[in-house]
Amino acid sequence: MKKSVGIALFFLISCRITQPIPSSVGVVPLDNYFIKNTSQLIEDVNYIAIRSPDVFYNTFGVAKTMTNEVRTPNFSGQFVVAVAMKPTNKDVTIRFSKAELSGRQMNVYYTVTENPSLLSYKQTPLAVATIPKGESTKEIVFYFKESKIAAVSL
Repeated sequence: MKKSVGIALFFLISCRITQPIPSSVGVVPLDNYFIKNTSQLIEDVNYIAIRSPDVFYNTFGVAKTMTNEVRTPNFSGQFVVAVAMKPTNKDVTIRFSKAELSGRQMNVYYTVTENPSLLSYKQTPLAVATIPKGESTKEIVFYFKESKIAAVSL
């Protein structure tokens, strides 16, 4: 009896150890970017994870004015994540709220705010941000309202 209790206890402890404990990482918004017309937004909500400058600049353009500053991602130490919706005349804002590294996956959380008034033009709601590169990160997982929505392999 003692032996079976010891084995069960060992099993429970070892299962607990294999579950990675998420650690918070910084999310830095990249404002003043837009999704290029050449990028296909197939779904109503599109999830993007980028690890190279070529893909980034083929996907996004810079909305530079005389007074704004535009951050440039550092791909040697960062991934770029984005959530983009199809063009709409609704006043929609997407923001990343947090990110955490959990084993080989990076979890990113976002929110969507919709103003009830309609716009007189169409916009493409978009949030773009950088997150640190985890050495062993293999997948970016997107969460909305604490629910897993999509995963993008790197």
